[in-house]
Parts: sequence; structure tokens; C-alpha cells
Amino acid sequence: MGGLLAGVEHRLQGYVLMVGDGGLVSHCTGPEDMDWWLAKPEDVRRQWLAWMWPIEPIHYVRCGRPPPRCCFRTGRSNQQVPPADALRYQRAGSEPKTVRWYKASHGLDDEAFRDQAEWLSDTIGITSYRAAFPPSIRIALTAWFLLTAGSLAFLGSGPVACATGAVGCLPALAPDNCLPRAAGAGHLLGFWPPAW
Repeated sequence: MGGLLAGVEHRLQGYVLMVGDGGLVSHCTGPEDMDWWLAKPEDVRRQWLAWMWPIEPIHYVRCGRPPPRCCFRTGRSNQQVPPADALRYQRAGSEPKTVRWYKASHGLDDEAFRDQAEWLSDTIGITSYRAAFPPSIRIALTAWFLLTAGSLAFLGSGPVACATGAVGCLPALAPDNCLPRAAGAGHLLGFWPPAW
């Protein structure tokens, strides 16, 4: 849908269009979706096309005034967006444009996100993102964060009856009359002041 925005929003200098295929009509009516498409009643298909074709992003991705810079990113292993649809969308984009294909699926990979940040840095002057940790460290930190957050949520958000009648207040946002009364729990968890 970013291509639609690129054609009508004239204040932005550039757009990163990731794993695009031209829009919902392109996506839902391709050869890989023909069984699904033909299973719909003909009158429904005709009406849907009448509504969606005029706002298909492939029509707008080249229409900005002045033409926006576009950065197209897609994965070679993408099962959701066939290469032919991605190429058609990329060719429709206005110049100047950058096109890059990655050895990745629909979700792309770290390389694509680093390239995106560098492109945005060059285009609009933001500071480029550089991965601070190797993937193994990021995985360990993510697991630690999820376990910590889950533990804190489990320890601190048991069903608590509030004076206001609400049940299950979040401790970080709870009023004083909504705090659990486990001795020392608030102080140990550190995200709400102990009221006892």
C-alpha cells in the first residue's frame, strides 16, 4: 500500500517499498491464486475489481509530484509475492529508484533492514542503523527480555480487586488502592513504589 501513498503524499522525500506486488488486485488475481479467485461468485469478483482497481498502488507509485525516490526491497524466496508481480511493481515506480533483491523470504532479513536504514540516511538525512550485536547475542537478549517481562507480568499482575471495582489492574498504572499487598513485592520488582 506504500505505492499508493507515494503517489498522493507530496511532502515525503522517499519511500521504502518492501515486498510489494502492485496491490490487492495483483495479489489476489494472479495465476497462483486463480482457484481462490474463481471460487468467488462472478458478480462479487466484478464488483470487487470495480472498487479496487482504481486504487491499485501500481497506478500511483510513479505519480508523485515531484516524483519521490523509491527504494524497492523484495526476497527471492518470497512465497507470498511472485517475482513477476514484484518486477511489474518495481518497473512501474518513478525514477530515481533503487531496486534490491535479497536471499530471503517475505519477512526479508537483517541485511535488507540495514540497507533500508542506509538508504533512508542518504535520502532524508537520518543516522543509519548499525546492528550493535551479532545475531546470537540478539537472540539471547530477546529471550532474556521475554522471560523477564513474562515473569514480571506473572508476579505483578495477578487478579487484584480494586476499590474502584476493576479487576486485574496493571501494577505500573494502578492507583494506590489497586496494589497487591504481598510484603515487599513492589520494592523487589521495582516498577511501582511500595505502599506498605
